Amino acid sequence: MPSLEEALAITDLLAENPGAQAWITFSAKDGQHISDGTPIAECARALVNCPGVAAIGVNCTALAHIESLIKEIRRHCDLPILVYPNSGEVYDAVTKTWHPALCDHPAADLSGLAQGVEQWLAAGASGIGGCCRTTPEDIQALTQWRRSR
Repeated sequence: MPSLEEALAITDLLAENPGAQAWITFSAKDGQHISDGTPIAECARALVNCPGVAAIGVNCTALAHIESLIKEIRRHCDLPILVYPNSGEVYDAVTKTWHPALCDHPAADLSGLAQGVEQWLAAGASGIGGCCRTTPEDIQALTQWRRSR
């Protein structure tokens, strides 16, 4: 979800349907804010006690932002945290094309999804997957990492 307002609309539906549960994940534009500019901390505080919200998290977001987003959520919420970051590539909305990441973050390449697992789990993530431009090989790398533990 790109906005807290949309997430709260889901919580209203959950309240109308006792027993229903949902994972609510946000796309983020940086390490502190979801796409609409709302601080992720505010989102965590708003959802922590909502009936039916089984987990909170981050999806469709650059690898470099995941750890700080997890830490912000964890400071304000004890729900399970799920993360589904992008592959590490950067989308250019003008040309509508993907490009290799230009940052120096250790998890900023295509193998970064598996490379980020330990730090994301240490920060408080409960589940890890992949979003835009992740491949079966990326998910296989996550599986291999898990099996090696």
